[in-house]
Amino acid sequence: INNPYYHRYLESRLIAPRQGRNPIVLLFGARQTGKTTLLRACTPTEHAFVLNLQDRRLRLRYESDPGLLVRELDAARGVEMVVIDEAGTMQSLSCIISGAVKAAICA
Repeated sequence: INNPYYHRYLESRLIAPRQGRNPIVLLFGARQTGKTTLLRACTPTEHAFVLNLQDRRLRLRYESDPGLLVRELDAARGVEMVVIDEAGTMQSLSCIISGAVKAAICA
């Protein structure tokens, strides 16, 4: 994002809310509107755990083992943000995310 105003605005809407009381941020929009590009621009890659569930094999891996995401996040070090692109493709993901967030907050 080349315009610094947009970057500050979007960062305040996407990244800041996840800190503290709001650990989950959902980004919805029509197809081909730049959601993935926006997430890439606002995500600090060195501290992020990024999944793209458009990859069918990856999606099937998580669907077949619902605890896998939680275990991977537990094993990851220095992760401050989890970005799941194309999350809508996996129906059971909301339960998995909810469990992972509760486990992280209670830890």
